[in-house]
Amino acid sequence: MTDIAIAEYKQLYIDDASKANLVKIRIQVFYRDVDALAERMYAGQISLGQWEEDMRTLVRELHTGCTAIGKGGWDLMTPKGWGQAGAAIKKQYRWLHGFAEDIEERKDTISLAAIKARAHLYGEAGGYSANLAQAGDIASMLPWIPRDGQSECMNNCKCAWILVEGEPEAGMKTITATWTLSPAEHCDTCLERSGHVETLVVPAGTEVPDFIGGL
Repeated sequence: MTDIAIAEYKQLYIDDASKANLVKIRIQVFYRDVDALAERMYAGQISLGQWEEDMRTLVRELHTGCTAIGKGGWDLMTPKGWGQAGAAIKKQYRWLHGFAEDIEERKDTISLAAIKARAHLYGEAGGYSANLAQAGDIASMLPWIPRDGQSECMNNCKCAWILVEGEPEAGMKTITATWTLSPAEHCDTCLERSGHVETLVVPAGTEVPDFIGGL
């Protein structure tokens, strides 16, 4: 069931109502795979170097998959979208290498549970890639994106930008973006941001989503 759901987004257009569920499923698949990989490494079946290499593959597949989901499907991806995903993946690779170094330094004391717990943190970052793809061309115009790690809730942020488009004028249009809290427990930074408004002026043909976040 899970594998079928993951495969489907490679062919079909993904509506907004389905995106959050698919991202959640994709992250759960990532958890399953990294747990199995950690167990193999901890049991001595693979080396730490092989573990890091295999983790890089899982991280890359997670972020490319979540990016496609956030955009609405593989066929809607653009070179710019893949560039955004690539930048996020490279950042994860750097953190992952530091993780591997920590395991090496603590190899006599670190537990399997601790390795799994830290590996799971890389899964939550998949939601950021989905939100980034959802934002599209206006991502760089906003001061922050949900799940970007700039708040205490890090990659668990459940907030969203709600966007309202004005009428085009002289080839441009104004976008009002309001930071909105979801029905969830929030960190201090997100509470301070509640109701924050950004006004963006973009070319009239710019694609603008109704909201950014919740993935």
